[in-house]
Amino acid sequence: MTDRPEILVGPLLRYVDSTEATVWVEVSAPCRVTIRAGEQELSEPSWGVFGHHFAVLHLRDLPEGAETEYEVALDGEAAWPLDPERPSVIRTPRADDTVRLAFGSCRRGENQTPRALRKIGADALVALSHQMARTAHDDWPDAMLLLGDQVYADIPSEEIADKLAERRRAGGGPQAVRDSAGAGGDRDVSNEICDFEEYSWLYHESWRDPDVRWLLSTVPSCMILDDHDLRDDWNSSHSWRREMTAQPWWQDRVIGAFASYFVYQHLGNLAPDELDGNEVYQALRAAGSDAERERILSDFAVRADSERGASQWSFKRDFGRVRVVMLDVRASRHLDPEDRRVMDDNEWEWTRRACLDADVDHLVIGSSLPAFMLPALHHLEGWNEVVARDRPNKPVSARLGEWMRLTVDLEHWAAFRNSFDDLVGLLAEVAAGKGEGGRAPASILMLGGDVHCSYLEEIELTAPEVTAPEATGGDGRTGSSAAQPGSSAAQGSAPSPPASTSSSCRRSAIRCTSRSAW
Repeated sequence: MTDRPEILVGPLLRYVDSTEATVWVEVSAPCRVTIRAGEQELSEPSWGVFGHHFAVLHLRDLPEGAETEYEVALDGEAAWPLDPERPSVIRTPRADDTVRLAFGSCRRGENQTPRALRKIGADALVALSHQMARTAHDDWPDAMLLLGDQVYADIPSEEIADKLAERRRAGGGPQAVRDSAGAGGDRDVSNEICDFEEYSWLYHESWRDPDVRWLLSTVPSCMILDDHDLRDDWNSSHSWRREMTAQPWWQDRVIGAFASYFVYQHLGNLAPDELDGNEVYQALRAAGSDAERERILSDFAVRADSERGASQWSFKRDFGRVRVVMLDVRASRHLDPEDRRVMDDNEWEWTRRACLDADVDHLVIGSSLPAFMLPALHHLEGWNEVVARDRPNKPVSARLGEWMRLTVDLEHWAAFRNSFDDLVGLLAEVAAGKGEGGRAPASILMLGGDVHCSYLEEIELTAPEVTAPEATGGDGRTGSSAAQPGSSAAQGSAPSPPASTSSSCRRSAIRCTSRSAW
């Protein structure tokens, strides 16, 4: 007699619109996954890859503006919710177009032991789950925007580090990774996460906490990757990439990182019609064996890292009259020293279209890296980009600049001046009503993570096309208000009310005022 299948991770409620939703789940063995939501019942067989089993279920014809409880069964046996007193629900958008968004980044998923709490602080997702338990459902967030570093492949927890060491001693993991032991510096990855199996440990650790499981099963989530999803400083510079891609373990790491990211995070970012049109996902579903799926995902991961345009991780979501555009500013970088850009031309053109074809009241642009820094940091990053430029026979100043860039993470939008200027120009176009319908949104919000503190910058767009009297939003408004909240509060205590610091910085077409909480 075999053990009954169980849910290992999830269910995660990922996409929700007025009548449709997607639910993602990982199960312990091949089985038929069934969701019952209200009067609906939907079943799908799981599919396997790298020894793990998944399903993404697409619910249709949900009641508009309503809350619907749902249950999950595996092979006909009830598997979720674990606590009948705490059901999971799908909430389709409110009729009044009110939208509440929660956001954060850089979450460490360790167990909430006293030692972990002292080391990394309280888990904000657990705190949000507790808050929702005593909050009216209408005040719950309509979505969570997770802005990078959902897992830390290069800094595993003590529990996973012990598990890794045991696996290495037993000869597990890629050979090139095991051989890197003792290589020194960034070349030794023997104590880091490398293949799909090891990445799965991170997601299990991060998303199996009971409070986090319920939260992710009830609030739709949008996720984007950043460096720790692969390793620290990923794609920081041309010279970094040249050195790292030459390492014998690099391809194994890329396959583990991108294959797991595609399955655990990216699939849920896609709308149902995008899932139907995604060639890799459809190939996985049509494959006749787990081995074939492993080949498909591995080949895709290698292309995603090495071929420009082979993948696009950026995506958009509409929540009523609010558009959220989530940007990949890590994997899609163009690192040519003569033309550094935070995303390549294809990704940037997609970004322009996503922002300009949106006839919405509010535009939210999510990026794992903040675009607008405190003035001193902004100018420091710009200076460093020039000094550290990679070239033959690099002078000592350039080598020191590169060391400084990697040591203190000088790699935000300000370190890619061409892209920063393009972004400011795009914001000006949106605020001047040059997009769809000739109407500017009432507000533009730039959300950023990464910096492990919270701050708010008010952005005054000073370009003539925005400030001119004729630049209106089509309803009498003049332009759009713009701001950037920055936060890495997906892990860690919320900051105390800060002693505010204000500063103004003039740049081409913008003026910023910042308030920071450290």
